[in-house]
Amino acid sequence: MKTKTILFFTILIFSNFFSQYKNLIGKWVLDRMQFSNGNNLEINNPFYSTKLIYIIEPNLMKIYDEKFPATYTTNQIKTAFRTINYVIKEKYLIMQDENGKEISYFLKADDFVNKY
Repeated sequence: MKTKTILFFTILIFSNFFSQYKNLIGKWVLDRMQFSNGNNLEINNPFYSTKLIYIIEPNLMKIYDEKFPATYTTNQIKTAFRTINYVIKEKYLIMQDENGKEISYFLKADDFVNKY
């Protein structure tokens, strides 16, 4: 009985991670950014009107056509230079660099086109 319980929870954890990981893969377009305190960026902030596209593939993340080896957990993307905390909520990929001040809201490319 104990073995079955452990097996059940292991499968549950893996299926949750795989589902989240599967949703993470794809082309993401920056929709908006705000500060971690909830305030919007000022118009003179260099990130205010930045065109930013992330392409997330298994073991790889592309930013501005630069490829970075990446590993994924249920709430972090790690590259050699960055650790990014993330959550997927209501079609948005919400990302924040570890110790960063800005929060980025990305939409999948198709959802971005449909919205705008």
